[in-house]
Amino acid sequence: MFVPAFANCDTNETRIVLGLGTEETKASQRLAADQLKVLLDRDLQGKACLQVMADRGRFSDEKIFDSLRQGVAVLGLPRLSTIAASVREYQMFNLPFAFTDFQAVSKFQTSPQVVQIQKKLSILNVVPLGFVHSGFDQMVQSKQVLDVSDALGIRFDITNGGTFSDLVSGVKGISKRRNSKTVAQSLVDGDFDIAPVTWTDLADPKLRDALKLVVETNHAYRGYQLVANDAWLSSLDAGFRKEIEQTVQRGINQITFETVRRERAARNSLMRANKPVLALSRSQWLQWRSSASRVWDRFTRTNGLDLMVVLQNANRLP
Repeated sequence: MFVPAFANCDTNETRIVLGLGTEETKASQRLAADQLKVLLDRDLQGKACLQVMADRGRFSDEKIFDSLRQGVAVLGLPRLSTIAASVREYQMFNLPFAFTDFQAVSKFQTSPQVVQIQKKLSILNVVPLGFVHSGFDQMVQSKQVLDVSDALGIRFDITNGGTFSDLVSGVKGISKRRNSKTVAQSLVDGDFDIAPVTWTDLADPKLRDALKLVVETNHAYRGYQLVANDAWLSSLDAGFRKEIEQTVQRGINQITFETVRRERAARNSLMRANKPVLALSRSQWLQWRSSASRVWDRFTRTNGLDLMVVLQNANRLP
């Protein structure tokens, strides 16, 4: 089989550098960057190529926008939670039980209101090129808890922080931390009853052996946004810029499809391993979301009701 080599930039090609804050080859951020590189190198062969530069020091959450501003790279994939520190409306993506599934996330992200909010990224000297899914958090449980009423006194692992601790407080659970232990070891030792994990995390054989059941909650969405250095993008010829943006959009569409496929495959793999996988009913999911009303009220007071209405529409069943 003949496989074209797009790995290296030719002398006449525009080198586009994408900076990543992780060097883990299996991280969702890296997988997305690699997929984007394959498509861009292929479709813009002879015109441009993508170089993925993984450097935690220069492209970490704390430094990514400074590095883009300085031209160390012209593309970046910051976490949505990182952007939320500068554009407060992005805090919506961090709220517990914000989205029922990937379809709801995509519907919300493409709404006119969110498209308008993205213009605020200009304060960071970047232009948004598209959202990139990473996945959702689920709950591993040693004691089955589906109804919120059963969560009273249940011990939750809040080691990773975020709004999960607010959720635990809302259901009157007990907050626990793992310190240096892994989730798998803490489950074996009986340190807690419920811990948040991703489907990808559950590929770990030790964690699979330690868990009793997994409840599909989709209680926390994880994602990134592909952004470009504003000055660099503006400097491009209009036709070339449009070609790059269209190619990038095709790449993001492929990444979205692959991410959803990968998440489903990880879930199905767990079920084939005879591990119990349960799912919250619609009413149970709404009960859990209501238990985090304090967090939602705080967000609404800061950002108003408009985004809440958009989110409700995105989550509405067809």
